[in-house]
Amino acid sequence: MESINVYVASALPLQNEEFFSKVYGAVSEVRRRKTDRYQLRQDKNLSLAAEYLLLRAAREMGIEQFEIAYSDHGKPYFLGAPYQFSLSHSHERVLCAIGKQAVGCDVEYIRDIDITIAKRMFTEDEYKILAQAKNEEEQKMLFFRLWTLKESYAKMMGEGIKKTPDSCGIDLFGDRPRMMHNHDKCSFEEFFLHDEYAYSVCSKSPYTSKFMQVDLISI
Repeated sequence: MESINVYVASALPLQNEEFFSKVYGAVSEVRRRKTDRYQLRQDKNLSLAAEYLLLRAAREMGIEQFEIAYSDHGKPYFLGAPYQFSLSHSHERVLCAIGKQAVGCDVEYIRDIDITIAKRMFTEDEYKILAQAKNEEEQKMLFFRLWTLKESYAKMMGEGIKKTPDSCGIDLFGDRPRMMHNHDKCSFEEFFLHDEYAYSVCSKSPYTSKFMQVDLISI
């Protein structure tokens, strides 16, 4: 069974100007240009932190130098390295998943929601689950669990979640989340850190995972 390494880190250290400059100089020119287009400092921090975390992940896989290319749908991949990866960021967190098989990951800050969004983006069964939540906090948690699972699947497939929002129904009730349709077999995993974020990883086949919380300053 293949293994997938999953890393999570806080982007808050990039509020420090000296460390921000260090990370800016360490990432690729493509990432620097992408970062420069953001107006808000928080978005700049997250953009840099995501690739900086990937540097750590790649190094642990024995990839000291790499070049990133993008598919027609915008999915990033390594050129010339036998690994695949996925990056995600939200609010103050960055997430990276890396392994030898197709992988997608997503992190979302758990915040107030407009439940009508679920009518457009979720299946009928999923919406019923949200509507039957015991309270607002449980509803928010269920919403973002479903959202990150769907997003991780879409990123693993190299498609956007908005393209087919109700085509990947998720069953939350079991040992692990699973697709509701047999023809969409894949393997999900959630991580619960009780830190106001939802974390999900998806791959096409079963895998073992190694989950690590990383301090970006130590990279």
